Amino acid sequence: MSTPSVEISTPEGAQWSVDLTSERILVGSSPACQIVLDRPEFAREHVLLSPRPDGCYVALARGAPTPVMFNGVPIERSVVPWGAELTIGGVRFALKNQDAPSGEGTGEKKDEKPSPVLLLAALVGVAVLGYVMLGGDGGTGVAKPRGEPPAMFDPLERTCQAGDAERAGVMAAEFSRRATAKAERMPFRAQDGIEAVGLFANAAACFRTATQADRATRAMEQAGQLKDSLERELRNHRFRLERAIEQERPSDGVVEVRLMMNLLQHRPGEYLSSLNNLERRLALQVDRAQAQR
Repeated sequence: MSTPSVEISTPEGAQWSVDLTSERILVGSSPACQIVLDRPEFAREHVLLSPRPDGCYVALARGAPTPVMFNGVPIERSVVPWGAELTIGGVRFALKNQDAPSGEGTGEKKDEKPSPVLLLAALVGVAVLGYVMLGGDGGTGVAKPRGEPPAMFDPLERTCQAGDAERAGVMAAEFSRRATAKAERMPFRAQDGIEAVGLFANAAACFRTATQADRATRAMEQAGQLKDSLERELRNHRFRLERAIEQERPSDGVVEVRLMMNLLQHRPGEYLSSLNNLERRLALQVDRAQAQR
C-alpha cells in the first residue's frame, strides 16, 4: 500500500514531495509546522492537510492572509479528491495517492495482477473480521446512528469569579485573549473552537462585572456566533453521513463520522460510542471493497 503525499512547487522552480504519514499535517511559515514555507503569503499556521480514504481534508486557518484555491474557487474546509491540485499564492500543492479509490492516484498503475492465493487470503481475512465485528451477515448493512447527538455546549450565561471590577476587567481581557487564540485554531482542531465558546462566555461575564457593557455584549455575540457555527457544522456532517450510508458510499461515511467524533469528543456517552462503532463498520466496508479490486 502506497503512502499519500503532496508535491509542492514554488514560483521560483523549487519542487519537493512530502509524505502524508500523519492525520494532521500543518502547513505554514512557523518552524513548528510539518511543512514549512517561509513566504509572506503564508501565516504561521496557514492550512491543515488530513489524508482520508477518498481524498484529503483541507482546512484554512481563520484570518489566513492568502486563500486556498481549488479549481479556481477558494475553499475554507473541504475534502479534496486525490489527484487534485491546490494553490496558495504562487505555490502549488499536488495531492498524490496511488491507492485512491477513484483511481486518480499519482502514478501509473502497474499491470501486474495480484496473486490468487494472496487475494483469497485477504478476502477470507476480511470476511472473518467482518463476521467477528459485525455479526454473521458480514456487515452488509450499516445503520444510521440512533438518537440525537448530545448538546455540544453548556448554557452560555456565566458568573465572573472576580471580587471587584478592576480584577474582573483583567480576567475578562485574559479570557478574551485566550478565546480569540482558540477560535483561530478551530479549523485545525474542532475542540479549540468549542473551548473558545466557553472562554468568550466567561469574558462576557467578567466584562459585565467590570461595568464594560459594550465589550460584554461583543464577547457574548462572539460566543453565540461560534456556537451557532459549530452546531451547524455538526448538523451538516450528520446529514452528509446519513446520505453516504443511504447511497452506500462508505469511504465518504468514514470521513463524516470522524468529523462528527472530533466535534463531540468532549461529550462522552452512548452517542459517541455509537459513532465509534459506526466508524469501525464503515472502515471495514472500505477495506473489503479495496480487497475485492
